[in-house]
Amino acid sequence: TLPAGIIVFASSTIDKTHISSTITDGDIQQEIENEKARIYQDIYQQLEAQNATGLMDEFVAELTPDIEQHINSKYGLLVAQPASSNSLTYVLDGGGVMKYVSTFDTHVVRTCLLPHQSAKYIIPGEIFSILEIIAGISGATQSPWGGIFAVLINMYISLSVSQNNTIEANDGYAQIVTISTPSGSEKGTIVLGWKDSFPFVSIPDDSEQISIKYFYN
Repeated sequence: TLPAGIIVFASSTIDKTHISSTITDGDIQQEIENEKARIYQDIYQQLEAQNATGLMDEFVAELTPDIEQHINSKYGLLVAQPASSNSLTYVLDGGGVMKYVSTFDTHVVRTCLLPHQSAKYIIPGEIFSILEIIAGISGATQSPWGGIFAVLINMYISLSVSQNNTIEANDGYAQIVTISTPSGSEKGTIVLGWKDSFPFVSIPDDSEQISIKYFYN
């Protein structure tokens, strides 16, 4: 198991000797495109329910590296990245909260939870904030970050039935992604399953001001 926080850099040199000869690069790319279409539709529907479809491009830019990394790792290509989508991958094997400024100067907070964490802190029908989750797990009651990031983790979130169903369908592995425009005037939150890509989180390589609050229990 890789230690928490290690960065896996993109590489164009990949050992494919262990991959079945029946699986081609074209097959893998097609699976990536199919998965993108499925997840993009899910993202749009979640944003539509929040009247936040104006953030669709921002969410696509943030989550495309995760989709590509997940499918590549499925075939043993852990460090494989298409040249058009350079990214950095982090290991959060205990869960955690990551913040950064990324494409379009958007402010992004990504919260990754293990089953016992989501079961304790995400109760269907109840509101919660990311700061409450951080406080419950780590004991820190003050926001670790200022500015828009402090606003995002203090913001109360109410998940829809379908969002809670997504967490349940992934056996409690959850990734909550909140994005804000630079001014803070537009915000949106989506929920994705984290079971298949656990313990990895991939972000665009142009991301700045990266900081992670790791969870250890």
